[in-house]
Amino acid sequence: MDSLQEVSDKWLKLKVQVRGEVVEFSVSDSGKPLSKEVREKLFVPFFSTKDVGQGFGLGLATCASVISLQGGQIEFVDSAPNTTFLIRLPKVLKMEPPPFA
Repeated sequence: MDSLQEVSDKWLKLKVQVRGEVVEFSVSDSGKPLSKEVREKLFVPFFSTKDVGQGFGLGLATCASVISLQGGQIEFVDSAPNTTFLIRLPKVLKMEPPPFA
C-alpha cells in the first residue's frame, strides 16, 4: 500500500489459481516500478526503501520465511508489466502442534 501513495491511479489486484496440488496467488499493484537495485534486495532482512523510522525492512523477508516453512515459494515477477509477486503454496499446508502443547 505504501508504494501506491506516489501514484494517482491506485489499484491492487489479487489473482488466485489452483494448479494441481498448488495454489498460486499473484499480487500486482500500480505503484512505481522497482529499480534493479531494489529488486535484488527485496527479500533481504532489514532492507527497506522507506525512510528511517518508517519501517523495519522485515515484511517481504518474513513473508518469504513463512511461505517457505509451509513448503511454498514467493518470487518477484520481472516479466510483469506492473510490480507483481507470485506466491505458490501447497493445497494442504503443514500443520504442526504448537511447541507448548
